[in-house]
Amino acid sequence: QAHSQSSKYSLLVAERKVRASLTELYFKAYLAQEKAKISTEARKIMEEKLQIAEQQKKFGNISLSAFKQQQLELSRMKSRENFALQTAKRLIQKLEREAGFVIADELEKPEPTSEISSLQMAIDDALTNREEFGAMKKQIEMLQLMKTAQLMDWAPIVDSRFTYSYASNIAFT
Repeated sequence: QAHSQSSKYSLLVAERKVRASLTELYFKAYLAQEKAKISTEARKIMEEKLQIAEQQKKFGNISLSAFKQQQLELSRMKSRENFALQTAKRLIQKLEREAGFVIADELEKPEPTSEISSLQMAIDDALTNREEFGAMKKQIEMLQLMKTAQLMDWAPIVDSRFTYSYASNIAFT
């Protein structure tokens, strides 16, 4: 029975690991999606800034080297934006594969958990609700029972047999 409970706890541990990895992947994908949005906005701002610099160059208010520097910065921004978009796309595809469903829209911002208000509460909750701790406790119980059984093999066997026979000799009375 202890082995059966240990197996159940092992299954719960595996389920918890899957949930944790999916949660981590979701947060990574969400973060990558937000970085891609920010990169796109930064590129748009840089394009507007370059248009202003182009107007300033026409009127002679900006040097050619400063204008070229802004063009170079726009090129870098486009490169960062492409990298951010590809990273977000790759992580969302991985999340879709791992979760087993297609994500049609943008990922939504996850709500923070308000149930845990302090670190000590989180630690206490983890110690009482984590299945792997329960599985470890059951394994310890099973090992202690096995140890006791092995120690019993070394114990001396005390065996005794008592026989009593009484025969009354009637002839000599």
